Amino acid sequence: NNSPARGVDWVEAEKIAKNSKKLPEFWVKKYEKDAVRNWDKFYRRNTSNFFKDRHYLGNEFQEIPRRCAAGSTTIVELGCGVGNALLPL
Repeated sequence: NNSPARGVDWVEAEKIAKNSKKLPEFWVKKYEKDAVRNWDKFYRRNTSNFFKDRHYLGNEFQEIPRRCAAGSTTIVELGCGVGNALLPL
């Protein structure tokens, strides 16, 4: 999908991209090297107040839980969330 972020039109997105400064190479390497550690720290600090179970798919697609309960459907969920998007395993 090549569309700009929600609420930003193409002209504004181009202006932002044109005026954006690139990070110095030192910071790029540092952030890449420390990415796993930083993610672990973030997740540890925000486990209970950031990754809330929003029951989005169950609310939007109410037929999914009904079909699963009836045993008539096989569901495969693929993604990169925190593991609470559809049904707890």
